[in-house]
Amino acid sequence: MVEKEETLISEEEAAQYDRQIRLWGLDAQKRLRASRVLLVGMKGLGAEVAKNLILSGVKGITMLDHEQVTEDSVRAQFLIPAGSLDQNRAEASLERAQNLNPMVEVKADPERAEDKPDEFFLDFDAVCLTCCPRDLQVRLDQLCHKNNIKFFTGDVFGYHGFMFSDLGVEHHYVEEKPKVVKPERSDEPEAKKPKLDPKETTLVKKTASFCQLKKALEVDWTSEKAKSSLKRTPTDYFLLQVLLKFRTDKGRDPVPESVGEDSELLLQIRNDIMEKLGVSVELLPDSFVSYCFSEMAPVCAVVGGVLGQELVKALSQRDAPHRNFFFFDGMKGSGVDCLGSSKTEPDPYRTFQSQQCFPMLYQTSLCFTMLPYALPYLSVLYNASLCFNRPLCALQCFPMLYQTSLCFTMLPYALPDLSVLYNASLCFTRPLCALQCFPMLYQTSLLYNASLCFTTPLCALQCFPMLYQTSSVLL
Repeated sequence: MVEKEETLISEEEAAQYDRQIRLWGLDAQKRLRASRVLLVGMKGLGAEVAKNLILSGVKGITMLDHEQVTEDSVRAQFLIPAGSLDQNRAEASLERAQNLNPMVEVKADPERAEDKPDEFFLDFDAVCLTCCPRDLQVRLDQLCHKNNIKFFTGDVFGYHGFMFSDLGVEHHYVEEKPKVVKPERSDEPEAKKPKLDPKETTLVKKTASFCQLKKALEVDWTSEKAKSSLKRTPTDYFLLQVLLKFRTDKGRDPVPESVGEDSELLLQIRNDIMEKLGVSVELLPDSFVSYCFSEMAPVCAVVGGVLGQELVKALSQRDAPHRNFFFFDGMKGSGVDCLGSSKTEPDPYRTFQSQQCFPMLYQTSLCFTMLPYALPYLSVLYNASLCFNRPLCALQCFPMLYQTSLCFTMLPYALPDLSVLYNASLCFTRPLCALQCFPMLYQTSLLYNASLCFTTPLCALQCFPMLYQTSSVLL
């Protein structure tokens, strides 16, 4: 890991990052401003991660990608301008990425990550891989784990996506907790006793350890402990194994142009892998081949938002990190607890429960999926026929079920182009890094319940509770 010098925040930076500084503190922002990140892979997911990091205010980001721009690669990649076919993906993304935040040093590197020496990666505080081969992911994770460099990897396959984080043997962070003050005994009347501020908090130092990607991918499912957790393991874990094997064998991902041939090969790889792992093929039904082709912008937005959030938390050393896999399914939100070995006990931040709800918009038809989605604790169904007159592309909103209570601000927010006013008691204390996402229109008028609670922000993918009007049109 590169040695950091004392970072000072200029007045201009303090003004730009004012909201973030107020919410997670000056020290956390200083750590961000001193961090350099290597981002490998500039497809749709890479663009989402780059956007989130640049807006958060890191010191510098290097986009490494040797591939050329194709028609397929620009469908979910909003940083590449029109007319950039056959150009290098990283270099084509440079101008728009830099325009997001001129205070961040943005560089493009057109070389292959496999050809880079180990010393190259040691110049960064965090390395993030997107859409990379399994061998490269394992190699760089082992290198980063050994040298105390924060490692992240993620990918998107059709409706499915995943994120993995390895922050080393020991990752130190602080977490905000309510301050417990024991009242002093006094014979004075109650009215004369000093009042305690229930909102007063204190920062608690904590440490977390992480397992490496190789261990997480090579779990022994024949052991009794693994068998007991098999039912709670999402099918996406096994789907990831199949798709990474396909990429290794074919040197590419499944494509719609050869859907018949690729589907047969995927099923064959599924059978071989499930037999090798010692688990039933029924854990990954044949229908998975219908939902793992191409790269979908809404899925990139969700996985990129979670991945960007975890990078910001790791670099700023603020709030509990997620260990270690996060899986996303376009039909449901689900996750898996820490696979492989870990020295720490499970905590709530490591579990993404299966009842989370991620409504999706298609990039093409711009309508909700044909399956109804029930919001947790609200008897409201999304209408599958609701359509929009303009695409939201990579900035979608995916409401989730959260656990803890909110601290509310008292500032009203007006939603542009809609005659809707945010309820002053339903505003968030966490920053959204300048780009906001607005929840989709509802079939009927609906007021979110203020008791719905959130654990941690999704960076640019936040859900803004608001009162919708039935006649509202999203512009």
